[in-house]
Parts: sequence; C-alpha cells; structure tokens
Amino acid sequence: MVFISSRMDAELASARETAKRAIDAIDVGRPWVFEYTPASSEPADHAYLRKVKEADFVIWLVGSTTTLPVENEVNECLASDGRLLVFKLPVEQRDKRTDALLDRVGRIVKWREVAPVSNLYVEIRAAVLDELIRGFRDPSGPIRVRTLWEKRDWSFAHCEVSWRSVGVCDALAKELAQDTAVGDVLGDQPPGMNVVVGPQGSGKTLASHRLFQHAVEVALEDSSKPFPVFLEAVDLRAGFREVIARSCGAYVDPQIQPITVFVDGLDERGATEANSLLRQLETYVLANPETTVVASIRPLPGLQYNANVVEMPSLGHRETEELIQRVSGKGLPEILPLLRENSLFQSVKSPLFAVMLGSWLRDNQEVGSFSTYRLVEHMAANAVDETSNNPAVTDTLLQRLAVSAITYGTRVRPSEVTPRRAEQRLLADSRLVSQSERGLDFALPIFREWYAARAILEGAEAIENVDLKSERWAIPLSIVVHSEHRATAQDVMKRVASTNPAIAGVVLEDDEHAWYRCGSPPAVPSSAMGVGEQLRQAMGLWAEGLGSLFRAIGPTDATGELASLGIIFDGTRVET
Repeated sequence: MVFISSRMDAELASARETAKRAIDAIDVGRPWVFEYTPASSEPADHAYLRKVKEADFVIWLVGSTTTLPVENEVNECLASDGRLLVFKLPVEQRDKRTDALLDRVGRIVKWREVAPVSNLYVEIRAAVLDELIRGFRDPSGPIRVRTLWEKRDWSFAHCEVSWRSVGVCDALAKELAQDTAVGDVLGDQPPGMNVVVGPQGSGKTLASHRLFQHAVEVALEDSSKPFPVFLEAVDLRAGFREVIARSCGAYVDPQIQPITVFVDGLDERGATEANSLLRQLETYVLANPETTVVASIRPLPGLQYNANVVEMPSLGHRETEELIQRVSGKGLPEILPLLRENSLFQSVKSPLFAVMLGSWLRDNQEVGSFSTYRLVEHMAANAVDETSNNPAVTDTLLQRLAVSAITYGTRVRPSEVTPRRAEQRLLADSRLVSQSERGLDFALPIFREWYAARAILEGAEAIENVDLKSERWAIPLSIVVHSEHRATAQDVMKRVASTNPAIAGVVLEDDEHAWYRCGSPPAVPSSAMGVGEQLRQAMGLWAEGLGSLFRAIGPTDATGELASLGIIFDGTRVET
C-alpha cells in the first residue's frame, strides 16, 4: 500500500490524481488517497495516521504550503521507520512550515525535484520500483542516518540543559549549546584507550560532547568512518560488551567495523567501580583494535589505567573573559575591574566557573571576595525560586536526591526520594535535575555534591550514615570541611581521617579557596601547648586510620606509640 500525503486543494488536485494513476499502473501497488476512501466510523485524523503506519511507502507531494495534518502524516512515517518518498513540485515560494519540515526530512531521505509537473507520473513509478527492488535486497529501513541525527540532537540538548542549570537563560543556553567552538578543546583521539583527566568544572563533559558531535558529522558524511557511541558512566550497569552490542544495534558490527565510544564521568562511580570499568574498556580495545575509547574522569586516589592520557587545558585569560561577558550581558570594560579584584577568577579558568561567574555578574553589581560555594548557592537558589511553588520542600527533596545519587552511584527513581507524586513533580520540574527512563540525577555533578554537603551541614544526613569508604563522598565531605561550620567540619574530618585516610587526603587537597565560605577564621590556640595538643589529636586520628602503615613510617617511639612532639609557636608560625 502506498499512502499519498499532500494538501487536498486545487493547487495539488492534479498532482494527487497523477500520483494515484502512477501507483495503480504498478501491478503490486495499491494507492491510499483520502478522497477516494469509503465512509468510516473512525475519526478522519485517526484513519489517515493509522494508514500511514500500515503503508509500505508514503509519498509526500510538496507544494507551496503544508497543513498540520500533512505534517503529522510525515512525522508519523518518520517515527514508525516507514519509507518516505518526497517529490518537490515547482512553486514560486514555500512557507516556513514547509521549509522546516523539508530541512528535517532532508537529513534522512533524498527528495526529487519535479519540473515540469507533467514528469510526476514517471518520477513516482521510477522511485517506487527502485524502492521495491532495494527492499527485497535490504529489508531494513534507512535507520542508521536517522539514528546518528538523533544522537547529535540529544548531545546538543544535553549541553543546553547543562547551561540552563547554571542560570543561563533559555535563548543563550541554546545558542551556547549550538556554538561548537565553546568547549572544543579535544582533537581527534587515536584508536585504543584514551583518558581525559581534569578537576571538577574543567569542561571534560562539554569537550567530550563536542568531540562526539564532530564524530557524528564525520560519520554522516562517510559511512566508513567510526560509528560514535556516547555513554554516561552513571548508567553503566551491564557488562561493557553487552552495552556496546545494544548501542551499535543493526547500525554497525563493532567486531569488523570501527567505532568510537565516549564514556563520561567514570569518577562518579567511585574509584573501585571506575577501575573495574577501566579494565573492561582496556580489554575491549585490545580485542577490537579498530575501536577508539575516550573516557573522561576526575583524578581520584587509586585509579589505575593504561591509556593515552589527555590533560584538560585551562581556558585562556581572554577566553574566560569573553565567556563571562557573553553570559553576563555586560561589556568587558564594565566587568574587567570586578574580575581583577576577585581571587576566584584568577585561580579558576574553566567553562563551568566562567559561566557561573557570568550569571552572578548578570544578577549582581559586585563580586567582592567570594567562593565557589557562594556561586553554586546563588545558582541553586535562583533555580529553585524560579521553578518551584514550594522552594523549601524542593530544597529538601534535592538534598535527599543528592544523598541517594552519591550513595548508590546511579540515577535515582523518584519514588526512592519521596512517595508523593506532587513532590516528585517538584523534583522533575527543577532545572537542576535531569530525568531519563532510568531515573533522576542532577544536570551537573557540582550541584549533586553541593546538595549532599548541605544535607550533612544542616543535619538532614548524619555523618554516621555516610559511607566513608566510598570515594564518591570525597567532594561533598571537602565542601563540609572547608565550610564555616567549624564544629561540623572538625567532627567530619576526625571521622574521615580515622576511617579512610586516602579519602581524607583528597578532602584536604581539594581547592580550599574555591569552596571556602567567607566567614570568621578558624580559632587558633593561644599557646604552644594548645597547638601541640591539636597536632597530637590529629596525628592520633591518622594513626588510627593508617594502622600498621603509620607504625612503619610515622613519628612513633620504640613502643609504636606517638613520639614526643616539640613545638615552637609565636602566634603566627608553628615549628615542630
């Protein structure tokens, strides 16, 4: 059956009749033309869309304008993987709806210009017969190209959601997402195992998406080029081979054809699980030499990989200023004096923090001396206020989501955060949150970690309940330790040092100036005796956590206990 889709008016009446005659003349063809169908109890719009799904071919006769029913028919054909034949009839001009639909369809199928219109009969017969022959030889539809376009569109949408989550308005978020020059810092990587390493906010995810988008465009131009696959580590629950087999589907055979696999955010699974995934990736590329893997990861203690390592470059001074200016909407002469007096700008050169700083300057007239904590706090508060009719409840739900996501290292089902449907909608509506069929997570890791830290600072999550063996908690704990809440910070650090010294080292080494909330400085003992007591208490905690290792290399006496400690303290400087 061949479904003929077009406007039903005087302009296209002759063309529709010609199309019907052309199909009738093919022995195996049966046209479905709306005006020739019998009466039916089924609503008209249901009838023609059902017939589109049942049709072996759909012919779209493109005139000067396109009605909504015709657009629905074309969309239904694309959605059901139908075979679409497009014939552009000679007209002086086409309307915007027609041009937009042609642009989308043109990514997937090749249309035919018909001029003069008297050639339509021959063109339709030739096209349908060609499709019949090709269908016998290859029964699968033209889905590879469509899949690549869908992957590319998803990647741009992911970038857009990320920009929106840090306070960028919808129009600019879309513009930044489509501007492939922003974040394009990774060149083509060689076949084999490649690991992109960089700290929080350095732009690893954005750079991976830019390289993936480029790989899609190359694959669209040349089907012999590697087929690109983008995976988020938080979603990897099956073995890597099984995931790749599903992702490649019928589009490519990874055993004999080249593929490029992007795996983003390995560190979000913690070092133990990340190492397991890294072993699987390395094994896969050894077994498939034509495969290229690009895995992004934040440095964690205990990570082991045998790969080509790519360090994420910092933004140049000028690039940072231009991005801040673009987001803030203010001229460089206006913002430059403010930036020069801010220590955060001097120490952090990354797309994430540049955009966050630009959002701050858009809403505020000064920067002063503030931290990453205040930037994230500002972004989160704005997002909750703008998208929620109950900010206090939404804030609590976001803390619960953060704790669950970090604890389990995966997306979280809404029902695990709250059984109430209304509260689940509050979470889903927040621009800080991304939603998929697998569950909820934060659009950016920095918000997940910040809300988890707040859950500890505000008592919603007791430190006793936190898995201090899990590297996923390192950054939230660092935020707590570098906060102005001294009592909580000391309690957390004591527990971490005595339980997991490796995590304690990460917590202490994380950028204190980036996270520190401006407040009163820590209390300093007034005497050498007080300083010595604090140092011995701290050393005792590390000794407990390190166990026999501390007794082997630490400052211990002959009995294995802490050795005596001599202190010189003049109020500003300590010597031991």
